Amino acid sequence: MTRYIGSSIKLCAAVAALQKIKQIRQSLGVDMSLWTPLSFHPLTPEEKCEAEDPSNLNGHKITIAHEIRKLFLVSDNEAYNRLYGFIGQRCLNQAMWDAGLESVQLTHRLSKPMTEIENRLCAAVEVDAESGAFTLAPKRSTLQIDKAKHLNGIAIGTAHLIGDKQLVLYNAVQLLCLPIRLWVIT
Repeated sequence: MTRYIGSSIKLCAAVAALQKIKQIRQSLGVDMSLWTPLSFHPLTPEEKCEAEDPSNLNGHKITIAHEIRKLFLVSDNEAYNRLYGFIGQRCLNQAMWDAGLESVQLTHRLSKPMTEIENRLCAAVEVDAESGAFTLAPKRSTLQIDKAKHLNGIAIGTAHLIGDKQLVLYNAVQLLCLPIRLWVIT
């Protein structure tokens, strides 16, 4: 299983979500905002539709504003996963690449074991905009990410120095590196 330093990548999802709202407003001409209520359809048969968030004291609805708030106040992994589903894997990565972070590789949800194929899928999202409700279609990313592209023999483990120059590394694990120098442990 791959592990991200999750709290570090949450900023990427917040930025991409803001860009997605702007893109929806411009392309569809709707008045969607950070506070527009959203409903997330289930991705798997075990899941159910999510529209309510009891932690949101402003109407108990899921909104991008509240999901971003939870990202940074309590480092909420489920908030990241909802933003991932709202944005989609390809658009999330593309937003980071367009921002100059060409080696970012965001390939999965957090704290939710899913296959690579399942992580490419995002369920439909209903948007309850003031000008009228609409549904964002389910997404299936065809993005092919070369996870080994930035490895270059990087490892992590327990180490110590002998003198000033010789590093002794043991219990090492191979790492994957994100372009913004966040590490993924496999």
